[in-house]
Amino acid sequence: MRRKVFIPNKKGFKLAVIIERPDQKGRFPTVLLFHGFKGYKEEPTYSELAKALLKAGIGSIRFDASGFGESEGDFDKEYRLSNYLNDSTMIYHSSKAIPWVDQKRLGVMGQSMGGALAIILASKIPEINAVVSVSPPDIFATKDDFGKKLEEWKEKGYLEIDSSRMGKIKVPYDYVLDAKKYDIGHYASKVKSPKLFILGLADATVDPEQTRAVYQAASEPKKLVEIEGMNHFYKNDPAILEKVNKYIVEFYKKPLL
Repeated sequence: MRRKVFIPNKKGFKLAVIIERPDQKGRFPTVLLFHGFKGYKEEPTYSELAKALLKAGIGSIRFDASGFGESEGDFDKEYRLSNYLNDSTMIYHSSKAIPWVDQKRLGVMGQSMGGALAIILASKIPEINAVVSVSPPDIFATKDDFGKKLEEWKEKGYLEIDSSRMGKIKVPYDYVLDAKKYDIGHYASKVKSPKLFILGLADATVDPEQTRAVYQAASEPKKLVEIEGMNHFYKNDPAILEKVNKYIVEFYKKPLL
């Protein structure tokens, strides 16, 4: 069973949310899914995982961050990690009003920026029972990530990039200043629930060493999976996508089912 709803965030912007649950009656474990930088709720990373979770009897909730995709808000002003964190916190609290969501069996998952967000949120909400973080960076927007573009970004005040969802977009440098406040390894060390980290050995966007650094900083219990041939855009490789989703669903079975 799938439906789309619009839920206002703290600023009053309506967030576009997709909620999926098993067809049976009752309360179900549920996973909150967080898209990455330039990502969106319908991309295969999340839509295919939602299908795999349903087959295992697990519901899911995914949404577009404010200022992006179908959600309201000015991209220039709203697209910040801090705002995304506020949106995610609000979605978590909103899930408490959904009768079929079992709050005692709640997980989070994200990729890249979304993977970092999943860690931050779980560090602040100990009731979250399981965390999956795919290719999270340890520190955002470094020269290793963007090279000379980082200086250009600072000088111009924005970086123009292509988004499959929104076409050409100008990401303000304020995004960098905000994101740099977050040391993901620090937050990972505070998460007590089980954690699964997945990285792609062919990832040229987030260096695998960054994800390994987050994993090393994380507290137990934790697990790291490294996948040969997986790049940052594994959503475009059906075989890799299926492999990643199998690891994720299998991981969730113990803490959520």
